[in-house]
Amino acid sequence: MHVMALSFLLSSALLAQHLEVQIRGIQTNREGPLLVLLWNDSKSFPKARLALKTIKTTAEAGEKRVVFSNLTAGPHAVAVYHDENRNDKLDFKFLVLPTEGAGFSGEKTPMGPPQFRDYRVEVGPSGGRAEVRVKYP
Repeated sequence: MHVMALSFLLSSALLAQHLEVQIRGIQTNREGPLLVLLWNDSKSFPKARLALKTIKTTAEAGEKRVVFSNLTAGPHAVAVYHDENRNDKLDFKFLVLPTEGAGFSGEKTPMGPPQFRDYRVEVGPSGGRAEVRVKYP
């Protein structure tokens, strides 16, 4: 019984982490919501349908803060896009150029397909923080 209780407490503690995401550069002269996507492994990143969690929120002038809760500690990556045409996906021109505002955790600008290692942010025992700057075409 004590082992089960200890196991429950440990698993609860592992899922108690959160990641606070500060989103900057939002343009409100455009329609549609922001979609904030979270991954915790390189195999699923950056496929939206394989995201660990997704938050859909309103686009507000300048900045927005969202929090992902009940996360395990370890590396994660975040992407944000301004879904201007409300089709729940990031649209591209010529298959590689986003036609809607988008950004990733960290400061790198993708040269080629985005890689998890370039945008990873660590979630530790006391949670984590990430900043994403949305860039518009």
